[in-house]
Amino acid sequence: METVPASVRLRRKAANPMIEVAPGKWVPKDSEKRIQEFVIARVDRAPDGTYKLTPQFDTMVRVDRQLVTLLGLKGNWNVLRRLGRGGWVEMIKISPGCTLINLDTWFNHLRRCAEDDEMWAKGGANYLEYRKMI
Repeated sequence: METVPASVRLRRKAANPMIEVAPGKWVPKDSEKRIQEFVIARVDRAPDGTYKLTPQFDTMVRVDRQLVTLLGLKGNWNVLRRLGRGGWVEMIKISPGCTLINLDTWFNHLRRCAEDDEMWAKGGANYLEYRKMI
């Protein structure tokens, strides 16, 4: 059995899973592969003054001030850190100054919160666990 080097596996994982077939229209490269439900997009200004959204298909992205703001938590890095510590979202500290978040788990967390009005009820299991992360 042939062993695929880690560098090749990582490159494949990081590859864009979609092809832009027309402006703003995307199709999966591989119809069998699961496509992310949500992505973050880069906003690019064109010379004519219009803007184009360029999806960023990364699942694991670096947590920084800009990302925290994009996620709606401007100035609340601690909220995100506690959600990671408690296991509600997947976060990995890959070096002393670099933490990655799995965006799929972030958007799944938002969905779970929207579906469950009692998820953060005071005195509830999630609330008490979150308080331990402080």
